Amino acid sequence: MIVCGDFGLCWNNNKTFDYNCDIFSKKDYTILWVQGNHENYDMIEEFPLEEWHGGKVRHIVRDKVILLERGQVFDTNVLTDYFDMLEDKLEYKHWYFGHYHRDLNVDEKHTLLYHGMILLDAKSNLEETPVPGHPRYRHGDIVRMKWSDIEKIGKISIVDAYGTFEQSDEPSYDILVVEENCLYKHILESEILGKVASEETLFTE
Repeated sequence: MIVCGDFGLCWNNNKTFDYNCDIFSKKDYTILWVQGNHENYDMIEEFPLEEWHGGKVRHIVRDKVILLERGQVFDTNVLTDYFDMLEDKLEYKHWYFGHYHRDLNVDEKHTLLYHGMILLDAKSNLEETPVPGHPRYRHGDIVRMKWSDIEKIGKISIVDAYGTFEQSDEPSYDILVVEENCLYKHILESEILGKVASEETLFTE
């Protein structure tokens, strides 16, 4: 737990302080505390500065209540060290991970996922994976699409970035095929084969 100022533990060095410290010492979690404007700074300074995860702290209750000094940068993602240890011990085909709010192929064996959803039994990569909310095509794009195993060329009229009520796994599109004067609705992004260079293709193919 992180308390962002005015924790109130260090106020008077009396029996109440001792009582509260005893309670916190029995908790099964750690409290990290940043100083606010209502603090007993003289009492705080009685606790020695120590190094902790790359920054300076004061252990008010050893390993249970830790005051983080202002202006410090701390290295605390314990899970990162754990996963590094796992990676050294495991053999794997590909490592997918999250947390960093991006979609990115880091290298040939590591992929960061945020919006992207990759089927583990599919041989797809991030560049080929439709991402809800991030449509690859725009209104007005001329595209090739697959319809009942037949290729058609049309112009995107509507973009449903998050799919539709029927499916929300990927963006979908309403595509106008001019030569048929027909609007094909809710075409999945995975059914689009790619963009076409110019509008002339709409009438020449």
